Amino acid sequence: MSVLQRIATAEGPSRGAVIFVHGLGGDAHDTWQRNGQPNTFWPAWLGQDFPDLDVWTFAYDASPTTWFGYAMELPDRAGNMLAALDAERLEGTPLVFVCHSLGGLLIKQLLRASFDRPGQRVGQFLHRTQGVAFLATPNSGSDVASWADKFRTLLGASAAIQDLKADTAALRDLSSWYRDHAPQEDIATLVFFETRPTRGVKIVDPSSADPGIPYVQPIAYDGDHLTIAKPASREDLVYKQVRRLVEDRLPQPAPGIAFKSKLRRVFISYRRRAQPDAKLASWLHTQLKAAGHDVFIDVGIKVGVDWSTEITRRIDWCDFLVVLLSKDAVESEMVQEEVRLAHHRRKKDDTPVILPVRVAFEGELGYALGAYIGKLQYARWIGSADDGPILAQLLEAIGTGTLQKLVDETASLARPVDAVEAVRVRPSVAADPRVLRQRPDRPTSPTDPFYLEREADRIVLPLADNTGETLVLKAPSKMGKTSLLIRYLDGCRRVGKRIAFLDFQIFSEAELDDLGVVLTGLAAQLVREMRLDPTARRTIASPSQLTEFLEDDILARLPEPLTLAFDEVDRLVERPYHNDVFAMLRGWHNRRASHSWRGWDRVDLTLVVATEPSALIRDVEQSPFNVTVPVRLDPFSQPQLVVLNDLFDQPLRDGELDLLHLLTGGQPYLTRLAFYRLGPAFGVSLRDLDATAADNDGPFGEHLRAKLTQLGRRPDLAAAMGRLVHQGVAPDEALSHRLRAAGLVRKEDGKVVPANLLYDRFFRRVLPS
Repeated sequence: MSVLQRIATAEGPSRGAVIFVHGLGGDAHDTWQRNGQPNTFWPAWLGQDFPDLDVWTFAYDASPTTWFGYAMELPDRAGNMLAALDAERLEGTPLVFVCHSLGGLLIKQLLRASFDRPGQRVGQFLHRTQGVAFLATPNSGSDVASWADKFRTLLGASAAIQDLKADTAALRDLSSWYRDHAPQEDIATLVFFETRPTRGVKIVDPSSADPGIPYVQPIAYDGDHLTIAKPASREDLVYKQVRRLVEDRLPQPAPGIAFKSKLRRVFISYRRRAQPDAKLASWLHTQLKAAGHDVFIDVGIKVGVDWSTEITRRIDWCDFLVVLLSKDAVESEMVQEEVRLAHHRRKKDDTPVILPVRVAFEGELGYALGAYIGKLQYARWIGSADDGPILAQLLEAIGTGTLQKLVDETASLARPVDAVEAVRVRPSVAADPRVLRQRPDRPTSPTDPFYLEREADRIVLPLADNTGETLVLKAPSKMGKTSLLIRYLDGCRRVGKRIAFLDFQIFSEAELDDLGVVLTGLAAQLVREMRLDPTARRTIASPSQLTEFLEDDILARLPEPLTLAFDEVDRLVERPYHNDVFAMLRGWHNRRASHSWRGWDRVDLTLVVATEPSALIRDVEQSPFNVTVPVRLDPFSQPQLVVLNDLFDQPLRDGELDLLHLLTGGQPYLTRLAFYRLGPAFGVSLRDLDATAADNDGPFGEHLRAKLTQLGRRPDLAAAMGRLVHQGVAPDEALSHRLRAAGLVRKEDGKVVPANLLYDRFFRRVLPS
């Protein structure tokens, strides 16, 4: 028989429940008191010390001869306990388990069973669990046979222990599962092991007690295997540590916050290692869970392929994405990537709802975030006094689907930044094309005193004075294509041309699969860019209809020359219709000569691509990419690093510049980011920068994790990159093009190699071979 026995009932709103689980040969009461004395029954102490706490013990048949039977009965016992918890309606209650000996195995099996039943009520118990205290539990699973023999000595149950030894592999697997999933679910783990023998034998030693979880250190207890679960007083170390676990993991709900029994799945996005972001994220995580919601926060997951998969899975899983927007967070590539994934996911079925919280920040969101959440309602946090109000707003929003404060993030831009201040400003991940919406008499802003002109600038910028140009810009990700494009388009604007910046990046993967959606979206962008009446929008089903729309609704009304700039054109490559769209663009180029009366001779066409244009379309007669010589953006050369070093007030010597060039491969964004870290804002030495460059939370950590997340959505690309860095095996042509477009690889002497030393180090560490 399995039953939960209530020991203490919360007075008023409950902060959660603590459940005591005895082990093999134990008892729901005798395990937790000394010599049968009721005044030493310490589950009751917790109820007295925490009047707002529910306390239970779990009573079940724990006879040594029935605990483990044929093929192991532990899963069945876990199922019984799940049913008991469900019967008491605890599926929405924050929980802490206190386990003695093999009772800890039962709780690990229970959590695993909950994990295996998503969508069911019992599937919520894993997410409700805030902490587990293991008192003399053999956690490691590394030497089951050894401690099984010790239990035989203690209990005299040879048959049962023999079955236990036979299930060594299953118990090891269970230990591995808990080791991997407890940090992911943010389950705090407290571990004690005995230091005195029981009947001449130490049952659980430090090695077997160790759960193998980073930063979880087993604590030695001055007692044997039985007395470890029987604190003599409230001053006993075991009691004080369990009490602290309850205080930390089952905090009092914020004033006025009622427990919500209807579970919602919440993902909290924030900038790691930034304050007050991390502190606020942790507090919200605890409080939202205490309010009965299932909350994910990126804490304690080892960065690797599984991490990137988990981030993507959790974005798909959540009902709400709470994004904390501090000054640091809006510059975080990882925050931008999570918001982008959520935005694209929401276009499928209206989930997740994105709930922005500005954290002591009122500045610009930048192009990447502004495009996705710029016009969403948001909450504002200034300081700790706003903790309660922010929580209340979020809980209300989770109930209603919207925040109450509305902001309209317009295209207003930050003021220009002078050279002295720019040293202290983190380089932007991408240039902001919204500058092009300013009046022609206003300078492009913000100005960048550290922008280095390359050969491509000297080719491209003069073309702005011409009319009827077709320009193809080619470079991998983060090489400065958009920055150069904006300077070119600003030149076009200054000579009186109208500008239409059409970005394929705003389309989700699902939208890109539908030609009609893409063409209609391009027409909508044209209407917005030309500032036409929104009623001019129409549904476009074919390339010919988009051509007619452009002629009849745009060119016929436009006296000025028009520059059409298409960014991220590569995103169409893998779509079945891509030849049709590319042929349309080629047709627009050709119409300048044959349809000048329609205004086509006044149209400039600019295509920005990240991969080799010849790979985009095989039919040369239909390709818009071979009508002119593509302009290639190359990495910074070593002489250009000398110029940049001078602009940053020479933090590096000549020999050090060689090492920096090797580390970043001259990639403009990474190089600028390195100089930012080396500058007065941080004052990091090159030696320290190099030593920590490939760390998860190192100077390039946000960028590297974002790249890994992008790779994680394409297992074929991740596998190809893994083979390259570990074995030197070059990807096939198609995968090579994709990796080059992402800026992860380059060609050297005809061979495909990692784009720089930084990527080689990082992906060698996190990707399997």
